Order: sequence, then C-alpha cells, then structure tokens
Amino acid sequence: MAESIRILIIDDSPDDQLLYRRALTKGTEVAYDIVGAENGDDGLARMADIRPDCVLLDYSLPGRNGIEVLKRLRALHPFLPVAMLTGQGNETVAVAAMQEGAQNYISKSSITPETLQRAVCVSIEHCAMQKRIFEQRSALESEISVRRQAEKDGQAQLERLSLLQQITRTVSERLDLDSIFQVVVRSLEDRLPVDVACLLLHDGAEQTLTVARMGVKNNALARKFNGAAAHLSLADADADLTRSAHGEFVSISDVSAHAGPFTRQLAEAGLRSLILAPLQVEGEVFAVLAVGRSETDAFDGAEREFLRQLSEHVALAGHQARLYTALQQAYEKLQQTQQAVMQQERLRAVGQMASGIAHDINNALSPVMLYTHSLLETETLSTRARDFLETMQRAVEDVTHTIARLRDFYRQREPQLTLLPMDLNTLARQVIDLTRARWSDMSLQRGVVITV
Repeated sequence: MAESIRILIIDDSPDDQLLYRRALTKGTEVAYDIVGAENGDDGLARMADIRPDCVLLDYSLPGRNGIEVLKRLRALHPFLPVAMLTGQGNETVAVAAMQEGAQNYISKSSITPETLQRAVCVSIEHCAMQKRIFEQRSALESEISVRRQAEKDGQAQLERLSLLQQITRTVSERLDLDSIFQVVVRSLEDRLPVDVACLLLHDGAEQTLTVARMGVKNNALARKFNGAAAHLSLADADADLTRSAHGEFVSISDVSAHAGPFTRQLAEAGLRSLILAPLQVEGEVFAVLAVGRSETDAFDGAEREFLRQLSEHVALAGHQARLYTALQQAYEKLQQTQQAVMQQERLRAVGQMASGIAHDINNALSPVMLYTHSLLETETLSTRARDFLETMQRAVEDVTHTIARLRDFYRQREPQLTLLPMDLNTLARQVIDLTRARWSDMSLQRGVVITV
C-alpha cells in the first residue's frame, strides 16, 4: 500500500469529520492526506482536483443522500474505493450501498481507529482487485475478439482460396473464351459475392474495350451495355479504365467521384466501389475484369489481393483458350488445303485417264473421218447414201469436239500464257515440211506417190 493515502470525507457534520481524522491518524505509520466536503455536490466537484484514494461517504447528506452521490461517483469513477457511513445501523441502507458499488459499510457508533483504518485498507484493496479483474477480463475479451476476428479472416481467406481453386480448375477445363468468362462472372457474383461482375475484351489495334460478358445480378446495368453501347473507345473512356487496359490494377473506392462515361453509368446503376483487374499475359492485356459493389470502399486488402491473383489465373486460362482457338483455325485451314490438294490430285488422275481415253477414241475415229470425207468428196453417191455419210460425219465431228473439251480439261495451261494470232497458211506449210518424210518418202517405198 502507498506511504500516503488521500482520503475525501463527504459529511455535513464537522464533528464527525474531526472524529474520522483523529481515528485515521491515531496509532498508524501510514500518512493520510485528508480533505473534507460538507455535501455531495461539493464532494463531486472536488473529485477532479483531489483525486482521492478512498472516499468516506455519509449516508445522510443535505440535498443528495449518500446513495445518490454513490451512483454519481460510480458513473464517473467506477474503481474508486467508497466506504458508506451512517449514524444508525440499517440493513436496508447497507444492502443498497453494496449494490451500488460501495466496498464497505460502517456504523458511526462502532467506529474506532482500528475499524476505520481497516475499512479504508480493505476498501482500497478490494477496489484494486476489482480493477485488476476488470482489466484482465477486458484484456481477455479483447484477445478473444482478436482471435475471433482472426478466425473469421482465416475462414474468409479459406473460402476465397477455395473459390480461386474452383474457378481455376473450372476454367482450365474450358477451351473457349466465352465459357471461361461466364464461369468467372457467375462465380464472383454468387460466392465472393459482388453486386456486378463483367469482362471487357481489349483490342490494342483499335484501342477499344468491348463488354464481352456481363453478370445477371444487375439487369439494369446489363441493359445499359447492350448493342453499340458495349463498345468503349479508350480515347473517350475513363482514365482509370485506360490505366487498366494498359496493365495497371485499379481500385476505386467511390465511382461517383469519377466523371468518365463508364464509371458514370455504374454510379447511375447504384454501384460505388469498383475493381479493375487487367488480364495480362506476356505484357499484352487482352481483357479487363471489372467487379463492383454498392457500398463505398467495400473491398478490403485481402479481397483486392484475391482479385489480383484471380485475374492472373484467368489470364493464363484465357491465353490458352485463345491459343487453342488459333490452332483450331489453323488446323481447319490446313484440312481445307489438304482437301483441295487431294481434290486436285484426283482431278489430275482423272485428267490423265481422260487423256488416254481421248487418245484411243481419237485414233479409232481417225479412219472413220478420213474414209467418210473421201467418199463424200470422190465417189458418186445416191442422195440417201450421201445423207447417211453426212450424218456419220457430223456425229464423228461431235465426238471430236467432245474429245477436244476433255483435252482442255486435263491439259494444264499457264495463267501467264499469252495467245497470239497465227497465219494458218504458213502453219500448214510448216507442218507439211516437217512431216514430209513420213507421208512422202515412206509412201514412195510402197510405190505410192503423194502430191501436195
């Protein structure tokens, strides 16, 4: 206990105050600093200046009685030791005083130096113990609160990790960008949760963002970004949206404070907080994930980090889907090329076969054409026979034209070949000279003379 104890005596009787002073200072080594007050209001007013270690409070006071003063003292100083004094022993008063927080109750008729000093010491020790219990209890409650909050944060983190794992696993099984976006938007709106989630495709060449997938949770906003309104030019877009399209993670605590067309429409739909996370692979941003809530500053640090990690996972899945689509298109083009080559090979084979057939038919028809023409030119025929021969000649000519068309079908002609006019008389003389050895010399060996 301290060497000096400051006591505040609240009693309207100077004689009683003197009695208390003598009782406290008699036969003790403890130094008491005693201050008196004649009524409750005076005692309450002097509390701030005196800062007593213990209060001796008379029950019978003018104005406020001791119980009322005790209530006021407890409201202002919950751990101040108070001993209630009364001229007559009264169990009702004693019970009321103890219920209102008095540490002790003493009848004036039984006061002795020993009893009063002991009452003061017990009151101070009891109140100090109550204060320690309260502090320990407060510290324990604070620790419990901290642990509960940590447990809550840990549970939320586990849920976010589970959501991240689920989305990552689901999108890794998808091979088209639209279904990946659908999974991400639906999962975020249902399980994070958020009031709106959408994905915007970025066209670096055109410098535009196009709303590719909008969540169904906010129908009014979905109607706003429909049709032509889904296309946003970065030249006219919000600065925050442009920053995100250039690869920066953007967190907006209140979109109503931003004047861009995109954030203005979000604010009109009732949204306030907004996260813009770029989907970036190898330095290229091909999409932007936009997530919003209706409260201002509604995303904490853990949620922002979750969305940052999610955007990286979705970016990889989206990049794989784009590569798959490109490979699929290249494969389909290759298949078409292969089919065209195979078709060309088939046509070439058919052409070669047609060439042989045409050659054989032409050889078979040559005598028919020669003898028909000879008969018509040299023989004297009846009208009926001449008609038959002319019919045969026309039929053979038709077959000859058909063979010529087959020859045009299979014969390759260079596209850059230029056709020039020919002098048929000159061509005929050249052919006669070139073939003279065949039709002249060989026929002479058989005794036949051919004159041209």
